[in-house]
Amino acid sequence: MQLKMFGDQRRVDFVDNGVWALKFFVDDEYRNFITKFQDCLFENVYGMGATEANKMKIYGKEFIGWLEPEESDDAMWEDADSGVWKGSGKTPVRDSQDLLEEFEEAATGGGIQSLALGALDNSFLVNDSGVQVVKNFSHGIHGKGVYVKFDEKDKWGGGGSTPKKALLMRGETNMMLMSPFKEGKPRSTGLHQLDIETGKIVTEWKFEKDGTDITMKDITNDTKGSQLDPSESTFLGLDDNRLCQWDMRYKKGIVQTLANASSPVLNWTQGHQFSRGTNFQCFATTGDGSIVVGSLDGKIRLYSKTSMKQAKTAFPGLGSPITHVDVTYDGKWILGTTDTYLILICTLFTDKDGKTKTGFTG
Repeated sequence: MQLKMFGDQRRVDFVDNGVWALKFFVDDEYRNFITKFQDCLFENVYGMGATEANKMKIYGKEFIGWLEPEESDDAMWEDADSGVWKGSGKTPVRDSQDLLEEFEEAATGGGIQSLALGALDNSFLVNDSGVQVVKNFSHGIHGKGVYVKFDEKDKWGGGGSTPKKALLMRGETNMMLMSPFKEGKPRSTGLHQLDIETGKIVTEWKFEKDGTDITMKDITNDTKGSQLDPSESTFLGLDDNRLCQWDMRYKKGIVQTLANASSPVLNWTQGHQFSRGTNFQCFATTGDGSIVVGSLDGKIRLYSKTSMKQAKTAFPGLGSPITHVDVTYDGKWILGTTDTYLILICTLFTDKDGKTKTGFTG
């Protein structure tokens, strides 16, 4: 029997000679049902009672946070003292201090709004007042005590709202920061270019096509890994019914900065504006520049690097909006997220000639 739970609705749907829905009127009844169902499922699968001892025997101590989340916090970090998180001679962390503890001490400026993972030494956390620099390790990240604070005069989108999207560019020395046009709105009419080394906003860009202001809801690099190119000047943009490429190089060969232009305009180099109905939400790129796009209706579309007008492949949705999507460098696997589940897709197929291809090629 297949069963799916909806905690916010106190409802479970299940398939058993048909599709059924079971609705509970109070939270206690819903939680009791889920607990009983999981205990019965455990007993049916493993042939033993659903006691804590038996669960520990099956799942191991590593899963204590899943079994008993209210009791897991202290035990988990006690074990971490002797694990990979403990400082060593090669790690710039004091021996007497836990790595996570130092990372938490360095965090300032409110909640994290965006994470920009770097491929080099550092990654970056964007919050209400600036960018926190963290150091990359094979087992995770930790704080460096370096914090780039936004100047008070640098107001985002005219309303002072916090940047919700950060994109590394130009050998990870620059960061594009995009905020909602107004607080609570998911779109932006422009973005700010931050020089990470100096901590200064060097350019304030504007989205425009054919002399008309337009909006974007997401941006990403042309290819997976192009952020390492020190001369990178183009990136991709996405809105409800737009998929395009932007170029920071001025058409006439003059570099626009805040010093010589109040509102420099990005150059729309290629792309397509769909008539309606695509409802794009998020996107990502492969190593060769192919594009995967997730939509509000749950569809996932694949575009080749040579055309943004028509999807090479479209995977039908299951009803829930795609909130985020990513793809492997070779384009063989796609991971999508929704509010309640993950979607993993293998894009490989065999054509009529017996050749193995990805869905990005058609």
